[in-house]
This record gives sequence, structure tokens and C-alpha cells, in this order.
Amino acid sequence: MTMRISALAFLLLATASLLRADEMVQNADFSDGSNNWRGDGKTAAEYAQDNPTAATDTFTSKGLIVQLNPDHWTKVFQDFNGSKDTHYQLVVTYKFSPGLAFSSKAEDYVNIPDKIRFQHSENWTPFNIPAGQFFVTVDDADNTKGYWEKVTSKFNTTDTQKYVDPGLPLTPDAGKMVTVAFPPGTGTVVLLSISVTSSP
Repeated sequence: MTMRISALAFLLLATASLLRADEMVQNADFSDGSNNWRGDGKTAAEYAQDNPTAATDTFTSKGLIVQLNPDHWTKVFQDFNGSKDTHYQLVVTYKFSPGLAFSSKAEDYVNIPDKIRFQHSENWTPFNIPAGQFFVTVDDADNTKGYWEKVTSKFNTTDTQKYVDPGLPLTPDAGKMVTVAFPPGTGTVVLLSISVTSSP
């Protein structure tokens, strides 16, 4: 009986190890604060410094917090290394604050690379998305190849939402970047996780 339990425990540990190894980005669940992430996200402690009531608000007690800007796009991104596998799945788990609203101006959603303005975005092919949506992308930072997807969300709810993108093949073993970007607006987005995994 002991041998069977030990074998089962070993199998579970091995499976968990494989699952962890499949994760491409670091600190995907923000359990280590904002480490490895760049952009406009703040930890709960950082956000509470400017918003004292947030210190006791369970809504902003964990995750990476993005305060929308009424005039320009906000974003969170991370560079990561590719693997021998070339198919990447992106999963974003998030919540919206009560009353959050994205811009309704069509011009805020035209020529998105020009709106994002960071390294390599000037080499992206220009694209537009419908008003009221945000977008996610995984691209080869070295080769400026990748894919993007628009995300349609539910508003007027603080429920946890999840976007699952099966992704597209990218070149193997190249420097890559994952980006989650939000249009101008009012309100707060709480990112609970940004996960990128690879599969054959």
C-alpha cells in the first residue's frame, strides 16, 4: 500500500513539474508582485499608495492593477524565450472595476501599433479593432512576426473573466513578447494571470 501511494505521489509531482515547465512567462500569476512584467501595472501595495481605500478592498487585494488612462492606451508586457515547440496558447484572467468604460471614439482604435508605442511596435503591420475592445498579442521580438487578437468582455460586472487564445505557430527558439493592452477609458482592470504555454 505504501509503495502504491509513493508511486502515485511521484507521478503527481512529475506531472506538476511538467506543467510548470510548459509555462513560458515568469510570474504568470503575479504571486511575485510585478517582477518580470513591464508597463502600466501596479501591485496591490503600489496601487494602495495612491488609492488609500484600496488597501481594504478585496477587489484590488491581489493581481496586477492597471488604471485606465482617459487619453492613451495602457499595457502590460513581458519578454520571454521561445522553445522548440512553436504553438503558443495565451490565457488572460482578469476583472473589471464597477463602472469601467472603454473609449467609444473610433479614432482610439485605428492604427493600434502607433497607439502602443514601444520597442518593435513600429514594425508591426497597422491594424484596427472595434471600439470597446482590448487586444492581446504574442510576437517574435527579434523577427517582428506574431499574432494579435481582440478581446470582447462583459461590462458592469466584477466577476472574474477569462480569455483563452489558442494562438498561432511562431518561429522556434526566438525572443518573444506577450502584451495585453487596454484602450483609453475610465476604471481599473485587475489582471489575475497572464499565462503563455507551448505545445507541439
